[in-house]
Amino acid sequence: MKWTMPSAISGAPHAHIPSNEECGIRDVWKQNLEEEFRTIRKVVQKYHYVAMDTEFPGVVARPVGEFRSTADYHYQLLRCNVDLLRIIQLGLTFMDDDGKTPPGYSTWQFNFKFNLSEDMYAQDSIDLLQNSGIQFKSTRRMASIPSTSPNC
Repeated sequence: MKWTMPSAISGAPHAHIPSNEECGIRDVWKQNLEEEFRTIRKVVQKYHYVAMDTEFPGVVARPVGEFRSTADYHYQLLRCNVDLLRIIQLGLTFMDDDGKTPPGYSTWQFNFKFNLSEDMYAQDSIDLLQNSGIQFKSTRRMASIPSTSPNC
């Protein structure tokens, strides 16, 4: 049996890759932050459940020492990298009690200030994020939401 990849996934020249807007995703930058918060305050009146996703620039540090378990090590690995690095994006998707999303936009993607020339990152993670559509030049060019981290 021969498997083929759909053209939208394979990157064929004639493929239509849907935009964030077509997928119900709203990009949030500094200039539309307040407006989108007002919209979200309305959405949460009916859509009480939130799925959250974050994009961080990878693993740049590993904890040392003794750990109670593998799970404890993994938690410390995550914690120390989140503490050291700037967040790149935060995604929130809203659903009602039945798991249905609101009409129109259901996901808000908050874009934080991140600079490849100044911020720490793991190259393999940046490559993956760029291949997934994150444009780091946009986060520098557009008014990004300032992140708070120890290295601000």
